[in-house]
Amino acid sequence: MLSNLQQDTGMAAHDTLNFVPINLNFDMEELGCSEVKYICLELQRDPSSSVIFSLESEGGLTRCMELRCEGVYAKSISWTYEPGSVTLGQESPLVVNAMVEMTDMGGPVTGSSLWQLGLFGSKSPTGNGRRFNAKRQILSRSQEGLDYTKLGSTLDFSDTGTIFDIGAIGCTEYTHLCVEFEQSQSPRPNFFFFTEDGSSSLVNCQEKSCTSNVGVKPLNTNLRRGSIVDNRPINPIRLDPTISSIDLGVAGTDLWQLSAYGSNNDDGAGPRYAEQSQILNQRQTDKVLPPDGDELDFGPIEMNFDMTGLGCADVKFICTTLSRDPRASVEFTLDPQPDQSALTSCQPLVCEGVYAENLDWKLDTTEVVLGQKSPVIIHANVTMADLGSEISGQKLWKVSLFGSQDPNGEGDRFSESEQILNQEGVGQPAQPGSTMTFPDSPTLFNVGAIGCTNWRYACLEFGQINSPKPSFHFFTVGGEPTLIKCQKRPCSSGKKT
Repeated sequence: MLSNLQQDTGMAAHDTLNFVPINLNFDMEELGCSEVKYICLELQRDPSSSVIFSLESEGGLTRCMELRCEGVYAKSISWTYEPGSVTLGQESPLVVNAMVEMTDMGGPVTGSSLWQLGLFGSKSPTGNGRRFNAKRQILSRSQEGLDYTKLGSTLDFSDTGTIFDIGAIGCTEYTHLCVEFEQSQSPRPNFFFFTEDGSSSLVNCQEKSCTSNVGVKPLNTNLRRGSIVDNRPINPIRLDPTISSIDLGVAGTDLWQLSAYGSNNDDGAGPRYAEQSQILNQRQTDKVLPPDGDELDFGPIEMNFDMTGLGCADVKFICTTLSRDPRASVEFTLDPQPDQSALTSCQPLVCEGVYAENLDWKLDTTEVVLGQKSPVIIHANVTMADLGSEISGQKLWKVSLFGSQDPNGEGDRFSESEQILNQEGVGQPAQPGSTMTFPDSPTLFNVGAIGCTNWRYACLEFGQINSPKPSFHFFTVGGEPTLIKCQKRPCSSGKKT
């Protein structure tokens, strides 16, 4: 390291040998300040010296001086995180608290934009490989410029707020959440940054389990418009379903599946009639469930309920059941509270028809004249079913009297009187579950032939009048077009003509 001139410098007895100045470069490549804390000088006789001599010194011929290490050295990082309101499938608020322990090597540094703290998801416990949702810098402006003045102290980066898709960690291939601490990209002033293990940054990862149980409150589906009629294929219905979260939210595509069906029970139990597996459109299946008790309103749903082959006795309620769509872009499990039944909501349906359930009647005679029609009085009661709608008007009902060879009134009819009701009886109002008692109805009927010929039965038929006012749907509980009740009569003895 001596120049030629310095190598040729002579020395007399008791003189001081002065080599000032000595300029040199010390190569620290692949070395760190932890290995090189001193620089040492050793004086020796040059083997090619033209004079043979030996060097001796009481204090030795080696002197060492402590070196000043210019860099900043980070030792380790410890950290915790606190999620805020989490919505699976999208970035959510997250607070990181990090502590960086520095070594006692190097020197202090003050300035601005000194540090960088990153956050990312990883498949590896060491943070190697592809990074998920990487945030290169989550520090605030003031945290970036945190002074490092005391060697070996700890840098405190508490309450560092950011947003991150925390719901994906542990529920996808990315099982670890990692932080990375390093020098800022453009520090002011520029300085050397090192880590104790020689890497360019400190990386620390924490394994996270999957948190995908989405708690929800009971589904609430309101029936805004719609009614049904027996066996009618077109029954437009409008529904407004809503549901609220308890904790986690969900965001993504193809999230929801809402089925609709008819039921005989208010909890949707039993057979499901005319079920439609999905009544949501694409926009509605993509709707976000907000976290922390907020409501997801699917908006109005227009649908048709096909009553072909069905009656109001079968379908008393329209029910909807919410589930996760199997095609959902986000992995989650619905956790309904208080139990699984909370995912089903049922509303009573309005049945437009008027339903007759039973006909009861009695025939009174005053005088029977054999071979011709005789005066009779009919006392009739009709029990309406406890379903359907009420009806009132001027022209509603028809009651017919006839003779039959069949106990059910089928086949040919004998001595039929098609309408025996008076004006009051024709306009008798009816309500679901009530009994209509018609006024006594006098008429003429060949009652003398009943029981004395093949016409053994007297039959009464109740039904809707032709061209009723107002128009309405009429049904019987048994599904027949009218109610017919027949009575077997003995052969009458009376006046012959």
